[in-house]
Amino acid sequence: GTLRYTGGSNGNGFNRAITVGASGGTLDNFGGGFVVYGGTLSGTGSLTFVDSSSSSHEWLVTGSSPAFSGNVFVGNGTAGSGLLQYRSNNANPFGTGIIQINGGGVVSADNGATTPSTLGNNFVLNGGLLGTQGSNMAYTGTISLTASSTLGNVPAYNTNGTLTVSNTISGGSAAALTVASASSVTLTGNNTFTGATIVSSGTLAAGAAGALGGTASVIVNNGGTLLLGGANNVDRINNNAGVTLAGGALNTGGLNEGPAGGASGASAAMGALTLSANSTIDFGTGATANGSNLLFAGLTYPRRRDQHSQLDGPGKCR
Repeated sequence: GTLRYTGGSNGNGFNRAITVGASGGTLDNFGGGFVVYGGTLSGTGSLTFVDSSSSSHEWLVTGSSPAFSGNVFVGNGTAGSGLLQYRSNNANPFGTGIIQINGGGVVSADNGATTPSTLGNNFVLNGGLLGTQGSNMAYTGTISLTASSTLGNVPAYNTNGTLTVSNTISGGSAAALTVASASSVTLTGNNTFTGATIVSSGTLAAGAAGALGGTASVIVNNGGTLLLGGANNVDRINNNAGVTLAGGALNTGGLNEGPAGGASGASAAMGALTLSANSTIDFGTGATANGSNLLFAGLTYPRRRDQHSQLDGPGKCR
């Protein structure tokens, strides 16, 4: 069944326990800007959080539901169809099941002081956004991309919390991963998704070996930065993935994505570098005596006099 709220914003909310049966249920915030839910969920059925008015009305969860094992669905594929946030110092605000974020859906840490710093649920990103407001969040469960989706900050809020994803991100070639952040998103897992990676805004830190190990391509738009992180001399980026600088920046962080010392004749550490707008490659402070090294399979750029790539700091780009 469906429990639909049709009033205005309700900061007091309601705290009644909800048992979700095998047939599942829906919480629909049709009327209010936001509604606080501080009760406890239990049961095994699936639970959908939605705004059927498609106005980005918010459910704000402040309780804990460790006994709820049903899967959670957010949004219905329509823009503005579900905003689910949590402000709870408990580890299981949504229970222990899988959380699927559909198109038009958002799951985010709230801006409150009691937000947990870690959430361990596994996620399915089916066209939605997984992110945070002002809190620095770590998502430690697996993420499966089934449609092009986003990691970052909630667009409607002027916040800049950081986001870390430490487990595996998987998915096929049709599902792109976009980073849209006012600060940074860090990937530290050995990720296998094969779709494109798009840095729309903020910094995407490839923070470990294999962080972008399966991606087909990396596109860094104006306002975006791809940052190399983790240990030096590890292979973070798929060796066949082309990198397009479309007004953004590639920052080596003083590290290598290629052979130490820039040895010629070595196998390429990335696909071709394409320059499609004025962009920057920032070598930073060299982590080795030779500085940072980048090894691409080739270079493509339009022949325009006003277009250039700026190289900052010591290093080599082959």
